[in-house]
Amino acid sequence: MKITIDVQPLLGRKSGVGQYIWGLVNGLGDIDHENSYFLSFFDFKNRGITVPLPAANFHHRQFFFPARVVSLLWRTAAWPPYNFFFGAYDIFHFPNFVIRPVKRGKK
Repeated sequence: MKITIDVQPLLGRKSGVGQYIWGLVNGLGDIDHENSYFLSFFDFKNRGITVPLPAANFHHRQFFFPARVVSLLWRTAAWPPYNFFFGAYDIFHFPNFVIRPVKRGKK
């Protein structure tokens, strides 16, 4: 199964949501070596991400576009779908308080 996790909160200082994502990714890396995980985030300034991949079945999915612009589009028009930026997945996990629009897949 292909699963993507929105790890956007990990780009800055880790708050409560960032700590949760950090623990989730590392915990899944310890127990699940069958599913494919993709850690997705917007990185317009190309700062990179500070999350090391915990296992061989984990990958980064970086999109070079301003996250603030996309967030504004999602809040006002619920468009474009998350799939537009990061591709097709079976499951989308959005650990922050906003569920992104998706075209296909479970969220």
